[in-house]
Amino acid sequence: PMWGIDIKCGKGNSNISYGPWADRQRDHLYKFFFPSNYVEMEPTPAPKPGEHRFVHTFDVKWSTLANATIDILFSKEKETNAVHINIGAGSYLEAVLPWITLKDGYSTKITGQFLHVDATTSLQYRSLGEFESLHYNIRLNYPLRWNAHQEWLINLIGYKATACIVFEHKEFFQYLIEDWVS
Repeated sequence: PMWGIDIKCGKGNSNISYGPWADRQRDHLYKFFFPSNYVEMEPTPAPKPGEHRFVHTFDVKWSTLANATIDILFSKEKETNAVHINIGAGSYLEAVLPWITLKDGYSTKITGQFLHVDATTSLQYRSLGEFESLHYNIRLNYPLRWNAHQEWLINLIGYKATACIVFEHKEFFQYLIEDWVS
């Protein structure tokens, strides 16, 4: 059996906002339905003959049929900051979220591409980067032991890319990380 969701953003501009606050809410929901017990996980046993089959992954597919914007919002000292990303039609994301544990743990896989990317920040010097296309492949490997070494592999490939990095971006992204992990 398969289980998933296929999201298509159609006509008109779609606006997606996300950030540390939204991620904390996602984390609260996840911990409510899948609480951590801080013990070593056991691999999920295969169903025996006569038992119902079960879903191995939850597949998320997201694509844009028109231009879209992605805002990553965070706050520092009660001031809202943002990374604003415009993407073109044809951009997509595919995520495979595991629902079973294998003998070596489980892995989340995220792949996709953003087309005609224009990224800015809320700083005075707004420009951050432009890409004709940005391909990404992310694999997050989690072991059976709850506090063992995790491996996050992030592969980004930008075509016809221009990045505008100034010293203020260092502090800007430091605030984003601090808000996200708080």
